[in-house]
Amino acid sequence: MRMLSGQAVQSNKSRRMRAYNLHYGFASARETWRAPFGVIGCPVFLHAAQSVSGILVSAWMGAMLAMTRFQATFGALVLAQAAHSVEEYFGRLWEPFPPTRFLTGLISQDLERGFLIINASLLVFGLWCLFWPLRRGWRSAFPLAWAWVAMEVINGIGHPLWTLRQGGYTPGVITAPLLLALAVYLALQLRRIARGSSIGDSPCQLKPGNRVFPPISRLASPYTATACLDSAASHESAH
Repeated sequence: MRMLSGQAVQSNKSRRMRAYNLHYGFASARETWRAPFGVIGCPVFLHAAQSVSGILVSAWMGAMLAMTRFQATFGALVLAQAAHSVEEYFGRLWEPFPPTRFLTGLISQDLERGFLIINASLLVFGLWCLFWPLRRGWRSAFPLAWAWVAMEVINGIGHPLWTLRQGGYTPGVITAPLLLALAVYLALQLRRIARGSSIGDSPCQLKPGNRVFPPISRLASPYTATACLDSAASHESAH
C-alpha cells in the first residue's frame, strides 16, 4: 500500500510539473510576442491574440492532463487519419482511385476541392467524437468508436492490397499500417471496456443509463467505472 501511495504521489507531482512547464512556457512565448507587436502598435490585436492563445493552451493542457488511454488512442487514430489524408492529397488520390473520384465528384466538380472538403469534414467529425461523445461518456461513444475502427481497418488493409495489385506506390500506403495498428489497439480497449473490466479496489459493473462510462474527469484509469451505488448502500446497511 505504501508503494502504491508513493507511486500516486509521484504521478501527481509529474502532472503538476507538466502543467507548470506548460504554463511558464506559454508565459515566455507571450513575452516574445510583446516586443514586435508593441513596435507595430497593435495593443488590441495583441490582447486578442493572447486571449485566444491562452484559451487554446488552457484547453489543451486540461485535455492532456485528464486524458485516459482510451481517449488518447482514439485521438491518435484521428491524427493518424489526418496524416493519411495529407499523404493521399499530395499523391492526388482522386485521380488513380475510381471510388475516391466518384465521391469527390459528388461534392464538387473540382475533384481536388471535393477531396479537401471530405477530409476536412472527417477530421472535424473525429475531433467532435473525441471531445464530446468519448470525453463525456455518451452512449453513442461506443458505436462511434467502433465505426472508426471499422473504417481504419479497411483503410489499413485496403491500401497495401491495392499497392500489391498496382505493383508500385499508391497514395496513402505509407500511413496505412499506422492506421491499422491504432485501430486494432482501440478495438482491444473497446472489448475490455465492454466486458466491464475494472482496475479499482473493487470491481464495479457498468449500469445502463445515460452514460456508458463516466466522464473523463471521473476516471482514474481508462477502464475504471463509477462507484456502484447499490453495492455501497448494501455495504453501509450491513454495518
